Amino acid sequence: MRALNAAGQVIHPSKDAKAKKYHDAKYQIFKSLYEQQLSHRSIMMQALQ
Repeated sequence: MRALNAAGQVIHPSKDAKAKKYHDAKYQIFKSLYEQQLSHRSIMMQALQ
């Protein structure tokens, strides 16, 4: 197994405030879209009953 997994490069979090703000906003959008998906799925399941 060790032969399949060579040591890789370590990537540390950016200390750039703009990058953090960007990724925080992106995560908020992701969570919002996920909640919408659950809501839409529920509506469609109710329509099939």
